[in-house]
Amino acid sequence: MNRNRVVITGLGAVTCLGPDVPALWEGLLQGKSGIRRITQFDASAMPCQIAGEIPEFDPTQYMERKEARRFPRSSQVALGAAAQAIQQAGLSNQCPIPSGQESYSVPPSEASKR
Repeated sequence: MNRNRVVITGLGAVTCLGPDVPALWEGLLQGKSGIRRITQFDASAMPCQIAGEIPEFDPTQYMERKEARRFPRSSQVALGAAAQAIQQAGLSNQCPIPSGQESYSVPPSEASKR
């Protein structure tokens, strides 16, 4: 059987513990929970009012505001995490990220310079 090797060269994470890998790792080390009362919409009529929201995530760090409005939050988060992984891997800032509709280039950010 032919086994292909996989090499992980970059990590990206947008989670309820933080908008990037360092924040996620720090939260895990401190034993924090990212689950809290829902604040991004009125959940008072719902039977469950807690969730793992990502309040610190700003999709405009990874795409134009106009483009962000066309994508659901889940796609914005996925593209943000993919962009972080590509930047951490040291790949070109013009590495395309497939999004299902079109490809986006990874914009340079201060977070990738850590």
